[in-house]
Amino acid sequence: MLDAVILGVSGVLVPSRAFDHAALELAANRLARHGVSASRFLEAGRSRQALHGPKALIARTLRDLELDLSPALVRQAVLAAREAVPTASIDVGTLDALRDLSARRIVGFFDCGSPAALDACLARWGLRGFRPSSLWAQELGAAASPPRALPFRWMSRRLGVPAPHCLHVAGARESRESARRAGWSVWPSRPPSETAPVDLWQLVDWIDRAEGAP
Repeated sequence: MLDAVILGVSGVLVPSRAFDHAALELAANRLARHGVSASRFLEAGRSRQALHGPKALIARTLRDLELDLSPALVRQAVLAAREAVPTASIDVGTLDALRDLSARRIVGFFDCGSPAALDACLARWGLRGFRPSSLWAQELGAAASPPRALPFRWMSRRLGVPAPHCLHVAGARESRESARRAGWSVWPSRPPSETAPVDLWQLVDWIDRAEGAP
């Protein structure tokens, strides 16, 4: 029996590429102040989409461009990128599936992005009601960064739900591994597409079948 379902934001509610594009825009604007071509940076970055977060995406983009910038400047770009709020919206089907899930169990979110940016996303999508059962990894500090198990162990205690009764719906590989190490189940079995959100009605059907619902 699943008593808690905690979903990722990037790669689950909206495609990870939407977050990547927003992050690259902010990083490009910051680097442009120091002579880096924003258009070249964006072109190179958009060809290297991946579910690894802005730090890795920016580092790979700079390597592709053979740019050797100071660590301080790279850090500025990464910090700027982490404040990205994608313009993508979530569809009605996703909202309906979230309502269905939350009618029978605890539902919340987990992500490694900026707390301020993620809170802004929930507010824009009308999901602030789920915030009390959500966790942003940065709220626990560097020791909680996936793939460490700490954030999901902490969430089990906070929600009052044993790990075997918790499920994480994840986009990022690191978050999936973090949940598994904490004893949580993870769905889907493979990382989702970078260009489309997860179909949460498939999740509802999967849970119903697993629990023998009529």
